[in-house]
Amino acid sequence: MSETDCGEKGVGGVNTDACEIKQFDYSVIDEKDRDFLRGKEAAIKQRAAQAIIEIGRDLLEAKARVGHGMFDVWVEGCFPWSKRTALNMMQVAENFKNATVAFLENIQTKALYLLAQPSTPESAREEVLARAAAGETLSHDQVKELVEARKTVSRLEGRIKILESQLPTDEVLAQVTMLKAELASALDRPAEVKVVEKVVEKIPGDYDRLKEQREALNNEIVSLQKKIKSITKSHQDEIDSRVNAKLGELKGAIAERERRLEQIKQDIDKFQALRNQLDSSVGDIAACREACKKIKGCLYEIAVTLHDLLEDHEVHPDARADMERLCAEMEDGARGFKQYLTRLPKGKAEILDINEYAVSVRPVR
Repeated sequence: MSETDCGEKGVGGVNTDACEIKQFDYSVIDEKDRDFLRGKEAAIKQRAAQAIIEIGRDLLEAKARVGHGMFDVWVEGCFPWSKRTALNMMQVAENFKNATVAFLENIQTKALYLLAQPSTPESAREEVLARAAAGETLSHDQVKELVEARKTVSRLEGRIKILESQLPTDEVLAQVTMLKAELASALDRPAEVKVVEKVVEKIPGDYDRLKEQREALNNEIVSLQKKIKSITKSHQDEIDSRVNAKLGELKGAIAERERRLEQIKQDIDKFQALRNQLDSSVGDIAACREACKKIKGCLYEIAVTLHDLLEDHEVHPDARADMERLCAEMEDGARGFKQYLTRLPKGKAEILDINEYAVSVRPVR
């Protein structure tokens, strides 16, 4: 692959763009030249990593001085880089300012840019630096697979913490189910690693480490699955407890309402009996008032008759006895009626006898 195949070049010919680098097979050269070239490879990579960090620092200082807009114009006018490349170098300078440069030579430039991105979890950076410090050479595809795995674990752990702090609603339980399906998918889905064709005579030296790394990630996913299952169960238990408590409250409320309904029915029966009694009393009052009206009419006629008699005629001695007897009978009738009213004010009367001048009555028991 030529320099033009990789795209842009940095200062002094340093490749600052993210082209893929093939692994050189040192077994095709003599042993005396092999060690020499390995040393040159390490020195050049170290200087390249150092150059990226130093260039990134200079770019950060320039951007802080002139501002974002003028900075972009300056970069495009003075250097054979895109704004993306300049941003990559600045991110490397920010995130690896305290890292040992000798370790960075074991990380491909494209992988270094990936690790420097703000979206990359800090746990992924720490693991890659530790492996580089141990002498392991890491390709972009290896780092990309590790970063994606760490992002998945970090995202799922974040969702689990959020779910743990929420009430067990239907929405939360649906999200837990979705996370379980997503975890299962992540567990079953093989890592997508870009394959670069090359001829090798033996298994790569980092094969066992990659295998252990994948097993560790799978174990983390299984652990998260168990944690989600535990959270789901605890939420379901809490839901059942709250539902049972609510059912108990509703049963008590229903019993109280039934008791009140029965009391209301009894009150309605009492009020209905009272209404019937009042209706009967109203009829009795109307009848009594009608009777009083008729009696007053009769008394008026008696008074008119007596007035006409005494006005036009003199009372003959023989007739006086009859009139006195009439008065006595009228007095007896009035007295008996008064006694009836006094003794039985709420009763009914039965007529015993009606003669020419008086009415005899007695109460009905």
